[in-house]
Formats: sequence, structure tokens, C-alpha cells
Amino acid sequence: MYLSENMVWPSDATALRQMCLQVLAHQAGELGAYQTQLQQTEYEWIRRPEVGMVMVHGRTEGSGTPFAMGETTVSRCVLRLKSGETGFGYVLGRNKLQAELIALADAHLQTEQQDYWLEHIIKPLAQAWKQAQADHSAKVASSRVDFFTMVRG
Repeated sequence: MYLSENMVWPSDATALRQMCLQVLAHQAGELGAYQTQLQQTEYEWIRRPEVGMVMVHGRTEGSGTPFAMGETTVSRCVLRLKSGETGFGYVLGRNKLQAELIALADAHLQTEQQDYWLEHIIKPLAQAWKQAQADHSAKVASSRVDFFTMVRG
């Protein structure tokens, strides 16, 4: 999934949370830089980080009949901040710390300091993701081959 060129942060709380979780899941590898900041608040585990499998579904030709393509590994956890906000963390792969950091960020985004977390973590991660997408698109475009047919006679 790609972020749009003119990224607009939704005002609806549910849509904003979904967008933030999308950014966190795609930029999970970059959350280590914010680990100390995220873990400063006390929290309790509802579900400790664990690794499991989920079934990945596909569709023939992108829009046809769905089918079970195979399984992939995911890490997940659920935690609650001392102030009562609950955070969920899911990430592809076997990295329990990434799932924990996503859950912490999700919980912090539900607190009264939501604007702080948006400005200092989510928006920089979203900008880095957007830049990575642009770099990838430029790299792919540089290897593009245009085919054409010459008309005879």
C-alpha cells in the first residue's frame, strides 16, 4: 500500500487511528529509534508479545475468486497504559519488540498527548515511508522499457 502524494490526516478518530497503525506497521523497523521514549510510561500486559501464523488470502487476477495462498508469521501483543488506554501491535515476522513498540505507540496515540505523538513519531515515520516509496518508484522507473510496434508499408 502506498501513501498518497498529498497525505491528509483524517479528523475522524477511527480513520486517524487506522492510518497511524498502517504507518506503524509499515515502518516497524524504524521504531527502535523511539524505544526509550515509548517505554517511559508504565504499562501492563493484556497479551504478552507472541509469534503465530495467519493465513494469507489472494485473488486470482487481483479481483477473482479468493483462495488461501499460504501462511505467514506475525508477532502480536496487547497492552494497557497505567492511564487506561489499550494498544494493539501486529507486525509481519518474528519481532516481538516491534509488536510491543507498535502497541505502545497505539496506546499513546489515544492519550491527551496525541498531538505530541503524531508530530514527533507518526508524521516523521510517514514522511520516511513516503520518501522510501518515491525512491523505489524512481528506481523502478529508471529501468522501464517501452515497447512499440512499427507499422509496415
